Amino acid sequence: MARCGRLDPEDFIQNYKRALEEYDAIAKEGPSQGFNVGDAKNLSHDELEKITNRFCEKNFIQHIGYGRLFRGFIDDGEGMREVTVKTSDFIFPGVISYDSYPRKFRDEIVLLERSEFKSHPWLMKLIGFCFDKKLAVVYDMKFKTPLWDAVRSAEFGWKERMKVATDYALLLITLSRKQFDVWCNGCTDSMMDEV
Repeated sequence: MARCGRLDPEDFIQNYKRALEEYDAIAKEGPSQGFNVGDAKNLSHDELEKITNRFCEKNFIQHIGYGRLFRGFIDDGEGMREVTVKTSDFIFPGVISYDSYPRKFRDEIVLLERSEFKSHPWLMKLIGFCFDKKLAVVYDMKFKTPLWDAVRSAEFGWKERMKVATDYALLLITLSRKQFDVWCNGCTDSMMDEV
């Protein structure tokens, strides 16, 4: 029974039991049995914990639409490089949209690994993903600020606003021409690394 857009935990489990069983079957195979997608690596939950220092509070950046952002560090062979890790959160009571999380997760990986988008200047480069205990993606990006915070800042002038608006419009045009659904297209879910 839905109440205010939320599901009772028992209803959630009952309604999505098959999906949970399928996810469990995949998770039991473990990341060693997993697959890479393009250049993006299939990471284990243990690897994610190492990257984020066990998702410590110090590395927490912010909550986003349906998850959280964390700073992380990866040894790229030349030293430690800062990355951004986005996780999907499943909490109880469950929300009705939980069944769309795996689809959004898959769509994001497919989009960012398509050849025409891999080097797109306005999309983040995907380093890896995880579906072992947690849905997460790892971006090759040093997080600076959410777009939402930047546009409310006094230092974010007219020139910067026009550049971001133009770049964002061009990105949406590109994605719509390729007929991709854009799940997070608001300034609260957009990240900036530079203007």
